[in-house]
Amino acid sequence: MSPSPSFSVERIGIGPPLVLIPGAACGPAVWTQVTPLLEAAHELHLVSLAGFAGMRPVEPPLIPRWRNELAEYAARLDRPVIVGHSLGGSLSLAIGQHARNDVAAVVTVHGYPDHAAVLLPERTAEERHNHALIQAKAWGAKSELDFVSSLERSLVTMMNGDPCNVLRDMQSSDRQSVGQVMLELFALRVEGDLGVPVMALLPELEMRTAQFQAMAGCELHHIADAKHFIMLDQPKAVATLVRDFAKRVL
Repeated sequence: MSPSPSFSVERIGIGPPLVLIPGAACGPAVWTQVTPLLEAAHELHLVSLAGFAGMRPVEPPLIPRWRNELAEYAARLDRPVIVGHSLGGSLSLAIGQHARNDVAAVVTVHGYPDHAAVLLPERTAEERHNHALIQAKAWGAKSELDFVSSLERSLVTMMNGDPCNVLRDMQSSDRQSVGQVMLELFALRVEGDLGVPVMALLPELEMRTAQFQAMAGCELHHIADAKHFIMLDQPKAVATLVRDFAKRVL
């Protein structure tokens, strides 16, 4: 199903709706381990974002368009819970704030309200922008071989298991879109009260929690034996937390 050129949706399962949004250069494969644990109790809307995992790219800006169009999509459902990983987590927070009357709650899986402030806490806004600009241009200019090599080096530090499925999606992503979304993510700031319940899932060793502690109504969980791709490293823990949270907010 393609509600918009900027994203497509695969729908599986029966029950109250969950919208699952992947991170940069990823597709629905990142949810492979948790979907069997959720689909018996929930209707799952597995989102693919333009430019990633083989989906045709669209013209930027990307994050504002995804936020607006996914918010419109959520409004056509029965108050879904929006679940996102990494970029998708930051995007889910933005959607929740933008469409608070149409969304029941938000779950962010290692995605932050202000990504730039977490990665570069000592830098000024201008320095963060310049850093993102350099990174965006570098990703867009990479050869196919360099692109794949960079992804492989990154992925082995981001998960405990086999990265093959995720790497396959990343290899089929548009390099210009990857660079562009990095630039936009550094500019994204979801500030203030979202107006909906929020649950944040972080790896056990992730201590950068101040943004969530300052967010009203945010429930924070650290997941043991997990890295950045928490839902692949610990699918049962993630599925249990999501199911229990959804029962309380729906």
